[in-house]
Amino acid sequence: MTKCNSDLEAAYRATTYWAITETDYIPIRIGALTSALDSLLRDRDLHTWAFITAANPYSKPQNPAVNAMRNAALRLDLKNRDLAFCRGLGVGDDHLWPPEDSYLILDISVEDAVDVGRTHEQNAVVVGRVGEAARLVFCDDCN
Repeated sequence: MTKCNSDLEAAYRATTYWAITETDYIPIRIGALTSALDSLLRDRDLHTWAFITAANPYSKPQNPAVNAMRNAALRLDLKNRDLAFCRGLGVGDDHLWPPEDSYLILDISVEDAVDVGRTHEQNAVVVGRVGEAARLVFCDDCN
């Protein structure tokens, strides 16, 4: 497993996490407030969210077919956990890493988001709460 380090953290911070709703594309950045996401949550009387992928486990590139299967397994896991979610896409600023299909999960605790991230072999997840900036949370003991 790749341990958290400054290069890995920098890559996460240099990414836009796009939530794809029925009516909008919502850009999420670590360290920034996202008013459109806050509005989405408030409209549903929810308070928390997480952005998670199952692609490229532990930041090791996989081919598109493997990543598609991994994200299908994540989607099934989210359904089995009875979580509300919509599609997402993580796009690095430098475009050196292919965009990662992902999910924006609504009404999930940080602990549960980290559990989902660990289950799907991710180094970190992006989490947030209404009125607060998005945060990067590593899934191992780095925080």
